[in-house]
Amino acid sequence: MPHTLAFDWEADYLAGIDANVSGETVRVQKCFRLDWPDDADLRKQPGALGQWLANSLRAEGVTSEAAHVVLPREAIVVRKLDLPNAPDEELPDLVRFQAATKSSTSLDRLTLDYLPLPVQPGDATRQVLMVTVDRERLQLIRETLAAAQVELLTVGISPVAVSEVVAHIDRKTSPSDKATLVIFQDTHRVEMTALVERQVVFSHHTRLVGEGAKGGTASPVAEINRTIVALSQSLSDIEIGEVCFIHSGDVDPSVEEALRTRFEERLKVLDVSVANGVTLAGDVDASSLAAYAPALGALLSQVNRQIMSVDFLDPRRAIVPPDRTNLRRGIAAAAAVLLAGVGYWSFSSYLADLEAQTLDIEQQVADLDAELRQGTPDQNAAALIGEWVSRTRDPLSIIDQINRLAPGTDRLYLSDLNTQTLSREADVRITGTGYAVSQQDVEQLQEVLEEAGFEVLPAVPERSRRDPDYPFTFELQIDVPPVEETPRSDENELALN
Repeated sequence: MPHTLAFDWEADYLAGIDANVSGETVRVQKCFRLDWPDDADLRKQPGALGQWLANSLRAEGVTSEAAHVVLPREAIVVRKLDLPNAPDEELPDLVRFQAATKSSTSLDRLTLDYLPLPVQPGDATRQVLMVTVDRERLQLIRETLAAAQVELLTVGISPVAVSEVVAHIDRKTSPSDKATLVIFQDTHRVEMTALVERQVVFSHHTRLVGEGAKGGTASPVAEINRTIVALSQSLSDIEIGEVCFIHSGDVDPSVEEALRTRFEERLKVLDVSVANGVTLAGDVDASSLAAYAPALGALLSQVNRQIMSVDFLDPRRAIVPPDRTNLRRGIAAAAAVLLAGVGYWSFSSYLADLEAQTLDIEQQVADLDAELRQGTPDQNAAALIGEWVSRTRDPLSIIDQINRLAPGTDRLYLSDLNTQTLSREADVRITGTGYAVSQQDVEQLQEVLEEAGFEVLPAVPERSRRDPDYPFTFELQIDVPPVEETPRSDENELALN
């Protein structure tokens, strides 16, 4: 594969690297950035957009016909799932089952992959980071590159790609019991990823908005601090050993100042150009390579992968055992020829005995099912009613807990809030409609509520014109589980509009 492209597929621009990939070396030939056309309708037409991309690549002098694509953190949804402690080959089916029960969007509209998290000795459960992307977005990328006559090789995610770059830079790494926090900043985009034993265990993002921007915040430091708080809540039992910071050099310096104040000597500003396996052509500016870290990480993962990756083109699937039917038949036929009638009779008797045992077990199961159905339904019903009455909780106290956990009205608010007393799956269901400043505010609210023990139905924020200061609307549904749990406290208050 002499020449390969890698694209950081941002919402406002396309950051690309044209590189020569061979052995364990990525030689960067050219870095370029293409701003998407201003015509919104054109950007929804993959045929026309692909032609525009082909013309733009030719204008940049790029002739490569294969590409890896990296999606930014804000284009995907990341959710931590708790699963039974099952073998790796069973995880894909378990993840899809959990996703079907917890996702508010049909799996038919999503493409799903996941990252297994480290398993601790004695754990009864396993955790994974489920990663989903809208299938229409993925299809648009496929069709656009096809129209541009560029073969799509992989579709990864920026948190993993940037972590791959960090893993290729020689440095003193954190001990295995501490986390490495990787931060990538490019203009208004800031992504934070936590690594434990070179595995991604947490990912978050924020978009910094300059002063005077409608609906935005004038304090990038506040945005970063809010994200670090979310990280601390997710990794409450793990200490941050080092902070690796990558930025393009022409970004808001207050972010680095805030990180320096918070982490002091643990903060390391990395030079991407010195990553192992990376060489630069003579006309490539080493100081600007950091802005292309996601694309560079996608290429490095192809020659010497250090970080477990995500690929929406080839997501993890259940391992199907090989079909050895023909082999068994051949062995049985050979045994029949060698042993003649005695061997065949023994084999037939063995099968008959197994079938008899199977029939006997099936009859026992049927008898047990019939016995269970002949129970005492009246007593069972009374017991269920008594259990429900004994554990009924006060909805007002639950709303008060949620009120203390949620951020203030400068970030989001609810226009209505309703409660419903349930019977089995949850004590109380709380639903409402809310409005938020940004998508990550909604995600943070969901994460905080889940960390506090509530079961939150994931909500996909949508654009709303009702309140220009809170441009995102979302539906909130919270189920309070039967087991009494103490939610985390928070100083912020949620106000009802």
